[in-house]
Amino acid sequence: MAERPNMHCLEILQKYSTRAWVYRLEEGWIFAELTPDELAEFKSYGPEITIPRMRVRLSYSHVTRIRRDLPGNLANWFAYCTMPQVPPLLQVRFQIHHMTDKPKGYTRYPVEPGSYEAWLWADEVKFCREVGCDITVHHGWCWREWVVPAEWRPPLPPYKERVIRERVFIYTFVNELAQEVYVGQTENVERRRAEHLRDTKNADKVALLQSLRAQESDPKPIILEEVAGVNATEREYYWICYYKSKGYKITNHDLFL
Repeated sequence: MAERPNMHCLEILQKYSTRAWVYRLEEGWIFAELTPDELAEFKSYGPEITIPRMRVRLSYSHVTRIRRDLPGNLANWFAYCTMPQVPPLLQVRFQIHHMTDKPKGYTRYPVEPGSYEAWLWADEVKFCREVGCDITVHHGWCWREWVVPAEWRPPLPPYKERVIRERVFIYTFVNELAQEVYVGQTENVERRRAEHLRDTKNADKVALLQSLRAQESDPKPIILEEVAGVNATEREYYWICYYKSKGYKITNHDLFL
């Protein structure tokens, strides 16, 4: 498998799709509508992301660009589509936009002003046609396989190797001026704070704490939320992705990055 995703395809899906392969604790890898947290994480991925670190992913098999006609024997595809009229049912169900001037997506085909446009998955196009919508597929991305391979491991440390605690605090040390942040989880915030202040192994975190000392004599962690222990690592990962999407430098070791 390639170590990094196809960034051209990833950017299109980040912008237009609300569905993807996602790892969920009780279900494993499934192709599903993303929750707001999952969608935010998916949109935060950039060129530095590597596939083993992704909790929300593209399909396993090689992705191919659709330019004119749909190749045969495809397992799934995601494409830019236009349609002259759209029933109200479809406008509510899918992200379909009314074009008052010119298409927002790229197409070499003539499109009448006043038509509608959308990026849709293969099953969504099929549904539109079944309810009588005259829909044209222009261009997009396609896959010949649509399965979960054995190589897809959980993107976080295996749950069976962690002690599940009842309640856990997700906390952060953050330097707003330098836009640097450390995110962690603990049952005892004061004890964990003392451990961080003694730690010298993580140079980036040490530098962050030193910069906070320069601003205030006694840097203290900010509690982001209190969660059930079973959800702690997932929520820690969410906040790391959140700060990363805002442009902050993450000073955690690279377990999640």
